[in-house]
Amino acid sequence: MNKPTVPLAFALGLCAAAASGEAAEHGHAEGGHAHEHDFAVVPPALGASLRDGWLDRWPHSHYSRRGTPFVHTFVSEPAFLDRDFFLDFSLAKGKDGVEAEAEAELEWAITRRIGLVVEAPFVYLNPDGGGTERGLGDVAVAPRLLLLDYDRFLLSANVEFQFSTGDEKRGLGAGETVFAPSLSSWLDLGGNLTLHNNAGFERGLSSGSDAFVWGGALTCSIYTRGTPVVLRADGAVRGHFPAGLLNLIAEIRGEHPLDGPDEGEGTGRWILGASYSLSPHVEVRGALMFPAWNPRDLDGGAILGLIYHF
Repeated sequence: MNKPTVPLAFALGLCAAAASGEAAEHGHAEGGHAHEHDFAVVPPALGASLRDGWLDRWPHSHYSRRGTPFVHTFVSEPAFLDRDFFLDFSLAKGKDGVEAEAEAELEWAITRRIGLVVEAPFVYLNPDGGGTERGLGDVAVAPRLLLLDYDRFLLSANVEFQFSTGDEKRGLGAGETVFAPSLSSWLDLGGNLTLHNNAGFERGLSSGSDAFVWGGALTCSIYTRGTPVVLRADGAVRGHFPAGLLNLIAEIRGEHPLDGPDEGEGTGRWILGASYSLSPHVEVRGALMFPAWNPRDLDGGAILGLIYHF
């Protein structure tokens, strides 16, 4: 079993050191000036009430109302709603060969509480001792519903359906529609540190197979080009990240089959990486993947990606 304490301690150390110098950045202007139209008025928190906000317009800001960046992790679904386009390329080496995947994803906040996620992967397989396969994988569609809304805490439900658009015989898809409901939370720890958690189930609608999946991530945001104005005196919040925002991300992901031949043999992986804003709309990111325990399907891998913020 691989012990995850070393990469986690390393990431925590980086974040703690950075946060100590960033804890007081909100509301101060030292660089990264923004125009009037770059700010959005974020309405008061909805709390635990589920009555309001379903048809309210999404406030166009990639920050919380406290001015904390909403940072996207690599593999877990977030709790916040955004309008972003992702293009990610991942490469994983396992005991059976190499698998590469290029995935396009659109996250679109429809209202203050309702969002929609669409994912379309293109898969390339190069198994050891066999021929290569390439083609469209399983397309996924997931409504996202914001359930709890506080200044420091968010909780959302994701209702994902993965459709069998990939060819199962060629190893490009599951061969059945998969229903994958989950809950995602976001917690503002202060000092531009945030904690993300995600947990849910995946059920094959034809086979009836079930798996429990979960994930967690710690992110730390650092302004590398001076501290910009994030919160104005009138309470308006900056809409987009300024160029030079660096996000350090330490993430873990686990999957535990609940039946079938792999029942009880869960797998886990670490994802350690960073993202960097080239401009208010363009963010690049990259990460390395390592097995956390039971490296059945992963010896190592990497992720490279680009995010366009609308």
